[in-house]
Amino acid sequence: MRLKIRKVAVNAMGERAKVVIIGGGIAGCSALYHLAKMGCTDVLLLERDELTSGSTWHAAGNVPTYSTSYSVMQVQKYSAALYRELAKDKDFPISYHVTGSVRLAHSEERMAEFRHVKSMARANDMEYDMLTPAELVDRYPLLKTGCSVAYHLALRGCTDVVLLERKQLTCGTTWHAAGLVGQLRATHNLTRLAQYTTNLFKTLEDVTGQATGFQQRGSVAVAPNQERFEELKRGASMARVFGLDVNIISPKEIADLVPLARVDDLVGGVHLPNDGVVNPIDTTQALAKGARSHGVKIFENVKVDSIIVEDGRAIGVKTTLGDGSNAKAEIRSEFVVNCAGMWARELGDAAGAIVPLHAAEHFYIVTEAVPEISPNMPVLRDPDGCGYFKEDAGKLLVGWFEPVAKPWGMKGISEEFSFTSLPEDFEHIEPLVAAATHRMPLLGKTGIRLFFNGPESFTPDDRYLLGESPDVENLFVAAGFNSIGIQSSGGAGKVLADWILDGKPPMDLWDVDVRRSMPFQRNKKYLHARTVETLGLLYAMHWPFRQPETARGVRKSVLHDRLAERGACFGEVAGWERTNWFAPAGVKPEYIYTYGKQNWFKYSAEEHHAVRNAVGLFDQSSFGKFILQGPDAMSVLNQICANEVDVPVGKI
Repeated sequence: MRLKIRKVAVNAMGERAKVVIIGGGIAGCSALYHLAKMGCTDVLLLERDELTSGSTWHAAGNVPTYSTSYSVMQVQKYSAALYRELAKDKDFPISYHVTGSVRLAHSEERMAEFRHVKSMARANDMEYDMLTPAELVDRYPLLKTGCSVAYHLALRGCTDVVLLERKQLTCGTTWHAAGLVGQLRATHNLTRLAQYTTNLFKTLEDVTGQATGFQQRGSVAVAPNQERFEELKRGASMARVFGLDVNIISPKEIADLVPLARVDDLVGGVHLPNDGVVNPIDTTQALAKGARSHGVKIFENVKVDSIIVEDGRAIGVKTTLGDGSNAKAEIRSEFVVNCAGMWARELGDAAGAIVPLHAAEHFYIVTEAVPEISPNMPVLRDPDGCGYFKEDAGKLLVGWFEPVAKPWGMKGISEEFSFTSLPEDFEHIEPLVAAATHRMPLLGKTGIRLFFNGPESFTPDDRYLLGESPDVENLFVAAGFNSIGIQSSGGAGKVLADWILDGKPPMDLWDVDVRRSMPFQRNKKYLHARTVETLGLLYAMHWPFRQPETARGVRKSVLHDRLAERGACFGEVAGWERTNWFAPAGVKPEYIYTYGKQNWFKYSAEEHHAVRNAVGLFDQSSFGKFILQGPDAMSVLNQICANEVDVPVGKI
């Protein structure tokens, strides 16, 4: 149903109509819409000039549902519901956002009116909360966010947002990030988030007026052996499926793209021409500027002491001002978002929320000026050498993700940590520098201007933490980005904003959903041990069936020792040691990783035939157990299960 409204000549209007509406403002057009919706299309709307040209065009656009009249409240409730539907129109969607509102009472008489309206609101099935003066202190629906989350909330129309920063924006780990913006991730959905980030950075400077330094120089990953080349080619196949521009290239083509690189020992590589680089500080400031332009408030030098939790729900934060006064303040909110980086685990722990991450030392060097380097040099990744190479203002930046990392901050992180670097450790990076010099020989004759060591946050499974905490309602998390925070920031901020405002994630985010975290993972010894391994996983071989090597044996079945005696090769799932296959006598039960036929293939086949032709015992101690009770338990189980459940006890 749609009426066409257009300018017409007087003789084209006709002499008769069932209904003539005078005035093309919001009221006239609403009457026209509803008549047509009821089947009355013989309607003529007359406007002396243009639609909305009277007073509608400059209206503030507020859609309140507050009224002291029950009838008017019903009309306003209908209007809000109508606008929600019109916003979904595929052809002509309106810009409608539910942001809520706060009304203030300066007298008891006004409070009496509010209580009266609240009673009517309940009768109309409408939400209406009465707040104390303390709860009205900066009444905002979001506290403690990262700049990307605040920016995307503002884009969605949620401008009642406060961002709190302990010192200054970017002062934790963002300021020293290398600024790489890759797009290909391990799964389709994570790649979609990285692609969104790239598209966001393309336009962010134009939208905000703040320079970001974004350039799409592309990236090249190289393989010195067939195993690594196989991995890169598999990644290229995924990239094509995900819609990325990708090329499998020869050593000669690598030399053409990165003339300074040594290629005589390479098998091949992969080129992603639309990968980019960005200035992390400038980009953060651009997001902050964009958020501020929409009304978001950003306060620096405000320490969040704790998240306020009542009845299992986050309702605000307690803060201390960092201006020397040490003044305390509470801010109440509907949602709290923990984007506190290295401090996110401690902040979450204090609120009863699991945020398993640990800081580790991350090293890079910056050379003196290199006259022969091109400002458009693609980012070069040499995963077998654990390193990446980036042109940086006429110099060369070289960083590493080594297989044995150095966890940091085991005894806590100082409140004064701000734009701070960690002590150099040349002994630790010496073999990494040697590998980098092999790949980029000019390092052997170029001076080093900066040896940098700074912390980054890592999670036990090398995937970041995003979404609403399962432990505390309305407490959201965006932390533990495992050194891919820059390339993930745009997409992560976008989906988190959607999640908060819509009450559900906009896509499948289980790969990074914070709900996958387990209680035992808040253990500091566990996190320390696992972080030794996880930093290097970014550039390690991503073998099929690969199992973590550190922090093992956390959760074991009572049958574990007996299974081990019989040659079990264990894998880890949610901390549980689970038997994946059995090695025969004389064979060591361990994986020999490959992209080809697995070393356990024959043993697994023997187990299959044994169970198929005889009988087998499966240890399912690690599986979840659910107790269903109540009058409908049987019918529910029969719907879930393949076989009939209503059988005598003891029968399968």
